[in-house]
Parts: sequence; C-alpha cells; structure tokens
Amino acid sequence: MKYIHVAGKPSDYGPDLQSPILRQTGRCLYSLIEGLRQKEFNTDTLGMVARNIRHYIDRHVRPNGGMLYADSGGYSIIKGDVHPMDIFRFIDCYNVYLKHESDIYNYIFSLDIPFSLKYDKLNTRQAIYELNKSSLSMTKNVMEECPTVRDKLHFVWHFKMRSQYEIWKRLYEELGLNHIVTHRALGGMVGLRGMTKKNFSPFIALSYRCLLDYMMAGRFGRDLTIHNLGLYILYDRFHMAFLERLFGRYLEGISGVAISYDSINPTHAARMNKGMPLYAWQDDQFMTLPNMTSAPDWLVSSVYGDDLAGFVLDEVGRRINGNLLQNVNTFAPLSIASHRAVDRYFAWAVESYGLVDLFFKCKSPTTMLAGVNNIVKDLKVKVPGLFTHKMIKSIIENMELTYFFHRWWMDRRDYARLDLLTIRFIEHIGFPDGLS
Repeated sequence: MKYIHVAGKPSDYGPDLQSPILRQTGRCLYSLIEGLRQKEFNTDTLGMVARNIRHYIDRHVRPNGGMLYADSGGYSIIKGDVHPMDIFRFIDCYNVYLKHESDIYNYIFSLDIPFSLKYDKLNTRQAIYELNKSSLSMTKNVMEECPTVRDKLHFVWHFKMRSQYEIWKRLYEELGLNHIVTHRALGGMVGLRGMTKKNFSPFIALSYRCLLDYMMAGRFGRDLTIHNLGLYILYDRFHMAFLERLFGRYLEGISGVAISYDSINPTHAARMNKGMPLYAWQDDQFMTLPNMTSAPDWLVSSVYGDDLAGFVLDEVGRRINGNLLQNVNTFAPLSIASHRAVDRYFAWAVESYGLVDLFFKCKSPTTMLAGVNNIVKDLKVKVPGLFTHKMIKSIIENMELTYFFHRWWMDRRDYARLDLLTIRFIEHIGFPDGLS
C-alpha cells in the first residue's frame, strides 16, 4: 500500500520542503485545477499549470527519483466553478493535456463528472451520462492514438449513489473500456462518512469489481492497481493493507497487487494539530511519541537530511516556546513520515497475525469474526492510541462486509452476483441519491 503526496505549486522562498517529502513517498499528485477554474479558462491557462507541473517535476520529482500523477481538476465542476455551458470546453482542455503532455506525467486520472453542488439541472441521470460519455469517448480516442497514455491513465469509478454506479457501469461496458484500461481508481469518497454517519470503508465492493475486470481483461503483465482518491481515515488504511494482501493471495502466481491512496491530511494536520502523536520505526520497533516536537534527532535527520536538520530543530524550539514558525509547512515531511510508519505497521499487523489466512480457513463469517476480534484486542493492548474502540468496531465491520465478497470470489466470480452484492453494499452506504 502506497501513500501519494498531494502537491501544489511550491514557494520559491524558504527551505525546500518538497524534496524531503518526495524522498519518502516517491510519488505525488498534482491537480490541473489551477489552470481550469478561472472564469475564462482555455488552453492558455491550461498551459500555465502545465508549465508549473514541468517545473515541479524538474525541481523536486526527478532529482528524487519520483513519479507524478496528474489529477483532472474535475472537482471544480462539482463545486460549480465551471458553468454548465463551459463543461465541454473543460473536457476539451483536459484531453489536450492528456495527449500533449503524455511524455511529462507518469500517471493521470480520467476526468469524471459525478454531480454538481451548484447547478441542479446537471443532477439528472441523463445529463451525467451524456457529460461523462463525451469525456470518456474523447479520452478513449486519445488512448487509441497514443499507446503510452493507455499505460498511464487511471479510470475513475463513481459508485456512492446507485444511479452513479449504474451510469459508470453502463459507460464502461458501452465504450468497451475493459479492453483498454490498465489502471483503476475509486472516487467520490471524500466527506462521505460525514454525510452518512457510517464508519466502514466504502471502497470494498468496487475493489472487487476492479479485481474481476482485471481478471477478465487477462493482461497480467502489469500489477492490478487500484487507487483510492482522497482517503486518510485509519480504518480505511488498515483495510487497504488487508485487501492488498488478500488480493495478492487471489492472484498469487499470476500477478502482483498495488493499492494506493492520496490525501492532503498529513500536510494539513501538521499545520493545524500541534498535539497529534508522532509514530516512527526504529530497529524494527514501532514507536509512539507525544507530538512533533518530541521527534528525536535521528528521526529529524533521516526525514529532512543533514542540510535541513538544524533549521527543523530551531522550528521545534519555536513551537515549544509558542512562537510562530518560519514556515507553516515545516512539519509536513515529519507528519508524512509518521503517516507512513502507521501504514507500515498496518501492513505488518495484517501479515504477522495471519488475517488473510483467517479468511481462507474460516467457513463462516461467525468464526472469522471471532478470530478478528481476538486479533484486534491484542493490537489494542500493543498500540491503544491507534486501535481505539471506534477503530476496532470499524475494522470488524469491514471484515464482515468483505467476507461476503470473498465467498463470492471463491465460489462464483460472476458479474451478475457481484452486481447484486454491489447494489446491496451501496444501499448500506446510505448516501442520498441526488440524480433524478
């Protein structure tokens, strides 16, 4: 499981804090939105963000051996920053970038238009279907013209409403995308738990859809790749670590599995949450420290390098004394290191406690859940700050939901039954369907 850093145009002033991040993550996400949210956007404004991306790659990505993912910027359509009359121009601009900058970005996400927060007339099944058919048809043409794009594009699924799932499924089938799609992504999950008050991972059902599509495509020269857009909640990350290992068992001897996610949260939390705990690994031991200012010298040096260590330690002193930091993002690289240490611990726990083996050994959800319950109780004793009562409850619910898909995979592996399970899962998500 890999974390992808959400990047943006860096400041030309102060210390370089992007490189310490890229040295850790190796991957970053940069959105086209800054070139497409203007009232009068066009290929000129798109060219501005394209230049910024090239500059960011030259300055931070390539020197650290990293890779850049380009985001479509379609969130500006959701927010209503783009007038409905201008959406087709937006689609044109995105596809211009998709084609003409294909030798610049390493990966890119498809342009998805799931609904509008501002323009209700867009929120119909027909309008969303037509807009996304236009977007995906143009993208498919680019993929057929430029084979390199096929190896870089992540097709983004939407599914939190049943109507969205049916639209995306229809388009996927009508356009024959499974014969051309290499990478898959799941969108629309940002803020979902806040609206539904549900505390389980919403990506379970569509992860299995991606798995079946991958198997049916039969192109096993590349790993199965699934990216979850905009997630950071702890139980989501624990379950991603589990699914990566479980899917790896399904595909053992056939292919590898790579699940990833992105979030602005580690960077944002470093600015806003002075009291958040700091996690680290040393000598194969998982460590919990009170906060960022308690970072030992060895950790600061390993994250920032010797050139920046002195500056960061000075910033630690400023925060302890209640003074303003010289750079509000000083602790972002350390926060990301802590974030990744937690992910590493989750992967270790899934493997060490044999959670995948448990799924294969148990013939009923009752016996499986009894085993999971014993495991998470032990984890709570070891790291109580991570494995809270709410976290444990969510892990158990995730395992129960996944077990039904696991049994389907072991017994049938057919689209008809998966479709029924997925619709039932979407109903369990409980997001109000806003498409008429």
